[in-house]
Amino acid sequence: MVNFSATLQNRNFRIFFIGQGLSNVGNMMKQIAIGWLAYKLTDSAFLLGVVMFTRELFAFLISPFAGVVADRLNKYQLILWANLALLVNTALLGWLTVGAGISLELMIVIQAVFGLISGVEIPTRQAFVNDLVEKKENLTNAIALNSTLFNSARIVGPSLAGILIPFVGEGGCFLIYAFFLVIILVIFQFIKYKAPTPQSRKSSVATEMKEGMQYVFQHPPLRVLFVMVLLVTFFGISYEMLLPVIVSEVFDKGPAVFGYLTSAIGAGSIAGALFLANRKDLGGLEQILQWGIAVFGLGIILFALTSHLLLALLILFVAGSGRVMFFTANNTLLQSLAEQDKRGRVLSLYIMVFMGSKTLGNLLMGTLADYAGASWAIGLGGLGCCVSGLLLGPYLVHVGDEIRKLKIEADNARLLEIQEETDAIP
Repeated sequence: MVNFSATLQNRNFRIFFIGQGLSNVGNMMKQIAIGWLAYKLTDSAFLLGVVMFTRELFAFLISPFAGVVADRLNKYQLILWANLALLVNTALLGWLTVGAGISLELMIVIQAVFGLISGVEIPTRQAFVNDLVEKKENLTNAIALNSTLFNSARIVGPSLAGILIPFVGEGGCFLIYAFFLVIILVIFQFIKYKAPTPQSRKSSVATEMKEGMQYVFQHPPLRVLFVMVLLVTFFGISYEMLLPVIVSEVFDKGPAVFGYLTSAIGAGSIAGALFLANRKDLGGLEQILQWGIAVFGLGIILFALTSHLLLALLILFVAGSGRVMFFTANNTLLQSLAEQDKRGRVLSLYIMVFMGSKTLGNLLMGTLADYAGASWAIGLGGLGCCVSGLLLGPYLVHVGDEIRKLKIEADNARLLEIQEETDAIP
């Protein structure tokens, strides 16, 4: 039985959780709608990849600066401003689409701005979750809860988009997301957040960015986790970008089936997140990383080989569970192993690596799909995931050693605390 009560007892986290639920549903609707619209306008897997490439490229470029900003400024205020910017961006996209004034060029520009905003918002939001969780033993539970929420939205959002696109069009989906963002900004006003006292910083932004990169590079456990994220994202995540092509060319279906396939990924992701939700410590997460890569990679390969819709839904369910096991375990380890004053920069570098790998992967897989077919591109990506897991598996010993070191330090701190409590008894 999964128990989220300890995390949800925190009032601020509950409010944040509700807002994020709306945000995730709306964002997933937008992603489905923009992917379908881009393919409908261009009829090209390559140009679809370019649209997605633009968003991730600009998120990649801004994310290192975002980490320094998140470490320096009030994360709560930064999240509010980022959501306001997302509202303006999404409302503009919806207005242009409904008014038939959208074009490929305008879509690329709007996606570029969306990427810049997301590159600031995502690492700030992830670091903010750590601030909201008062008891750090609940951090894995909180991250798993957020993952469950996100992947629930992967079921609801795509299904809604698939149902609504024939009736309100892609522009209607964008405007619904904009309305959700208005509600989110109102909800977040009820969060009572006292920002930690910022440390005095004499170094420049560029210096702090460099320090963050050096910190990751000089710590073998963090370095291994980053390389894993880079390879799994580059080879594996691009299959989602190619789903409109698979739906159209392999299954000969419309946006509703596109939504169902994405929802199957979300359902599997919930199963994977719930599997991790009750973990109270970091022990064994390095093994879960390996299992997650194997399940995810093999799932993608099998999906590329099938032309049966029901079987494809089942396979994507399994692949989704492997994906979330890997990324949740990796995210938890990064946040736990990074020092507090560098956590924002570590997470921003994580987003930079994720977005950069996804950007290049989308462009490469889109190009490969135009020449060899989407199924071949997806299958080769899954094979790349599996090979990456096999090659990097032995290096996870560094992560295991660091986990055991942290456990010993935590146990010693608890013993000291007990001793001090005992000494205080008259």
